[in-house]
Amino acid sequence: MRRLAVFVVSAALWLPPLWLVSPGTVLATNSWVVNSAADTSGTCTASLCTLRSAIDAANAAGGNGTISFDIAPGGPQVIQPATQLPTVTAPNVVIDGTTQPSGGAHGIQLNDPNSSDSNAGLAIGGTGDTVRGLSVTNFGGYGILLWYATGATIAGNWVGTADGTTAAGNRNIGIMIQGGGSNTIGGATSADRNVVSGTIEGWTGNGVQIQDSNDNVVVGNYLGMTADGLDRMWNAGDGLQIAGASSGNRIGGTTAAERNIDSGNTGMGVQLLGVMNSDGTCRAPTNNVVEGNYIGVNANGARPGAYGNLAEGLSIDICGQNNLIGGTSAGAGNVISGNNDDGMQIDGLNGPAQGVCNNTIQGNYVGVDPTGSFAIDNGVTGIKIQNGACNTLVGGTAAGAGNVVSGNLSDAFYIRRPGTTGTQIVDNIIGLGANGTQWIGGGDNNVHIWSGASGTLVSGNIISASATNGVLIQDQGTDGNTITDNRIGTDASGTTLDGNRNVGVWITNGAESNTVRGNIVAGSGVEGVVVEEPSGVTTPTNDNRISQNRMWANTGLGIDLQPVTGVNPNDGNDTNTTIGNDGMDFPVITAVSSTSAMGTAPAASTVELFSATADTGTPNGEGTTFLGSTTATSSGTWCIGGLAIGGPVTATATDPNGNTSEFSVNVTPSGSTAYCASPSPSPSPTPSPSASPTPTPSPSPTPTPSPTGSPSPSPSPSVLYSDDFSRTDGSAPTGWTVTQTAGGSGSGAVIESNLLQATDALSSAQNGLWEYVQARAPIQPSWASSAVTFGWQMSTSATSSQVASLMLLPTIPSGNAVSASDYLRVRVSAGTLSLVTRSGGGTVTTLWSGPETMTSGLRQFQLQVSAGMVSLWEGPVGGTLSLRASALSDGLAWTSGYLYLHAHNDSSASAFVVDYDTVVVSQ
Repeated sequence: MRRLAVFVVSAALWLPPLWLVSPGTVLATNSWVVNSAADTSGTCTASLCTLRSAIDAANAAGGNGTISFDIAPGGPQVIQPATQLPTVTAPNVVIDGTTQPSGGAHGIQLNDPNSSDSNAGLAIGGTGDTVRGLSVTNFGGYGILLWYATGATIAGNWVGTADGTTAAGNRNIGIMIQGGGSNTIGGATSADRNVVSGTIEGWTGNGVQIQDSNDNVVVGNYLGMTADGLDRMWNAGDGLQIAGASSGNRIGGTTAAERNIDSGNTGMGVQLLGVMNSDGTCRAPTNNVVEGNYIGVNANGARPGAYGNLAEGLSIDICGQNNLIGGTSAGAGNVISGNNDDGMQIDGLNGPAQGVCNNTIQGNYVGVDPTGSFAIDNGVTGIKIQNGACNTLVGGTAAGAGNVVSGNLSDAFYIRRPGTTGTQIVDNIIGLGANGTQWIGGGDNNVHIWSGASGTLVSGNIISASATNGVLIQDQGTDGNTITDNRIGTDASGTTLDGNRNVGVWITNGAESNTVRGNIVAGSGVEGVVVEEPSGVTTPTNDNRISQNRMWANTGLGIDLQPVTGVNPNDGNDTNTTIGNDGMDFPVITAVSSTSAMGTAPAASTVELFSATADTGTPNGEGTTFLGSTTATSSGTWCIGGLAIGGPVTATATDPNGNTSEFSVNVTPSGSTAYCASPSPSPSPTPSPSASPTPTPSPSPTPTPSPTGSPSPSPSPSVLYSDDFSRTDGSAPTGWTVTQTAGGSGSGAVIESNLLQATDALSSAQNGLWEYVQARAPIQPSWASSAVTFGWQMSTSATSSQVASLMLLPTIPSGNAVSASDYLRVRVSAGTLSLVTRSGGGTVTTLWSGPETMTSGLRQFQLQVSAGMVSLWEGPVGGTLSLRASALSDGLAWTSGYLYLHAHNDSSASAFVVDYDTVVVSQ
């Protein structure tokens, strides 16, 4: 459901006049007491002072005073203006209905006796004015209008109801802010709360609208609800709309007292909506913050009736850019649940290309209750991103950035149409509760990318418990999307199954050049990953890379190239246009020992070897743990050595275009023969996002999201350099220099049997001394001007006082210009990670510093370097560290430097061993 109308004041509606009055007799300087409910003008005197005459007097006196009420007899009183009341133009005028004796919190009701006119209940056009304690009902125009007002406070009013339970709505917007800015609607106490409900006019009847106005704060209000916040008393339009060139507005806050309940509206809960100018440019809402609100649920966190808001909970449309929905601070996330349409929509329809971009969604609960424990579904999707919306960040790696998107009736995420690019869905919980274990589910796909959306990064999420597919990627033009490092079908532990009921990841109907890498895909009701070319569809579904995933307990095949369900026999035709991924043949494993495996595969394909569990009803396996990879020769032979194989293995083959096969037949190891001593691994690096702008929301204080980027997958890296330490003669690899310092009486450092060893033990008398062993190779000239990925494998048995590391030390020339896109990127499976910078005569600004203990996931570290060297360390570690990582730096203009493999011991602990398998440098 879409509502794109923006109310713009025109001559057809009331324009507030500047009232000219004759000075009269005032009761006291800057104090005017309204003692009559009549609607007459004239001088405000002790015997007769109406609201109309009091406003005239305040304007004439220059403001800086209070209009209070003492209308006999005591109790609430009704004032019915026959014509428009004068606009308050003077500064610092307070109109306070709570002063009416025995009138209560809303002692004065402004009621329009002729709702067919276009009068506003009250108009404010000064600076620092306050309106409190009124009920404003049945006006044909606005309830309260702020006309280029600045610094006004509208607090403690009922707009659209006189008793808090019965609608007496104003025809147009309840509270309208036109121009001006820095106004406050509501406040952080119950006495400051406005109830804004009951508006009548469908397309313009918003509860609150901010039009071409900046730096306003809307907190603590009930929009579309009764005064107790429990039941709907709907506005005919949106609960709140930020429209036109409106920037830096804050809706809600991080405390419960600042929370708006925005839940009873016939339109959307919140809409951010730009206005297209005739020349194709936009007046756009930018850098606004919507945080800590309940949108679609009532004050108790429950659905108020059949639905919360009839349309979307929240929508960003037509040029809305750099807005922050939620945030990483405690309490910043919104609850957006119980709405009849989508929970949230980011939509570029009806705007210019690249119009709705760089919006950030963090820390929200979408489709669940405020505790994140059970579903309060939105009636369609959880989060919809479409029609050219670009560079949307949903979640992020910062603490508190992830959203919970579960329990919605259709897709959790719905991303579609050409131009919808650069979406990042990072570190969210999808399908489970906020604890990462509670099954909540959803009515359709957890992540649905289709109809030409491209360049989407889905990374680090839990994607489980869907009623259909975990991830569905479909249609021609839906290309270049990356699904990496997610838990698809498990809970947060990565071990307990919460499988998706259909396919884990399904790529179909012409989607090409997508990457599925490094994920857990488990517990699916059918296959783990499907690449399908549907029967009768002529558009190929090819070049989809499936790499280094962990798969088990899927009911069907781990990887299935369709349309035929089940294993496709090898046919020697790796350009089969009727099967997904060109019907790529899987490898044949001819021999396996406890240390190595060998076989045949399509020429020049990348072969990945996995430990395996058997697929049901077939000898082919599911790859449960990635063991290593290599490139088949031109004759199709391959061999991977230096492994520790303890059970059956299976393998996949991927051609240079990125077409990945199904898993091969499982083979059980026999013996310990080293079929090959020197493997030639060709890892496929994790696609790295290129930096894109991110919002810097205003007003302050508000969280500023960390820089992030839009994905730029690299499915087929070019290997610049590769070496290994599988030496049997004790020599170092060519180009590496090994040095060591022994603090004790041990045997020193050697390279032997694939081990770079430090075996010295320190005596108690030598405690605190430092011994080390390291291998060093110079950075090669071909790396200096490239974006280069450094990959390595290592393991160590060490105490907490011993460190094993790879250090990358590029030398940065003085005055080097480094953009915000320069970074180091590390993926760690276990251990403690620290980043160390060294000035080296220049300046290094570290925007992150460790250590940080991680059990899984992806972290991106930003560096800004003017000159010097940068070191990347892993450690210190205890026990056994299993690490597979990559460091990538873009644009650092290296001129020299070294790559180190390093281990050191600075305690009296027993000897320790460090095993470095391989180092690969690729572009």
